[in-house]
Amino acid sequence: MPIWLYNMSQLQAALCIIAFVELVSLAGLLATRRYLIPRFHFGDGINDAVSGTVQAIGVFYGITVGLIAVAVWDTNTSASDMVSREASAIGALYRDVGGYPSPLREELQGILRQYTVYVIDEAWPAQQKGELPVPGKSIMDDFQARLYAFEPARLGGTVFVLGQKFY
Repeated sequence: MPIWLYNMSQLQAALCIIAFVELVSLAGLLATRRYLIPRFHFGDGINDAVSGTVQAIGVFYGITVGLIAVAVWDTNTSASDMVSREASAIGALYRDVGGYPSPLREELQGILRQYTVYVIDEAWPAQQKGELPVPGKSIMDDFQARLYAFEPARLGGTVFVLGQKFY
């Protein structure tokens, strides 16, 4: 697909595609009727063969469109599930770091806010345009480095992760 098509609204892109297909179809129809059909000498039974062929093509076309619709629906559902899982993970992580001491807690929650704003304001619009966004890996690397550098002052500050005790 040409990249300029991704910069248009969905309605404009649909109208462009439909107009292009219709123009090519009409040009082919007019050229066929004017130049090709007069050269053939058809008999009485030609409509039966053409009718069967058109019906078979229609069936295959219908099956293809149905399968494409199912694939698009599945892709949309998968993307929605991934977004929900990431949002839930960020929310849970935000609540988890709420138990850390004051200066670190605000830093970690601020980094999570920064990552969320990056994903919503920069990564998603870039993906919508068909571009590959710069991953927010550096933001999460900073979060991870600050989280792992934390050392609790007392035993009550021990963090349990996946059943393992970290001090």
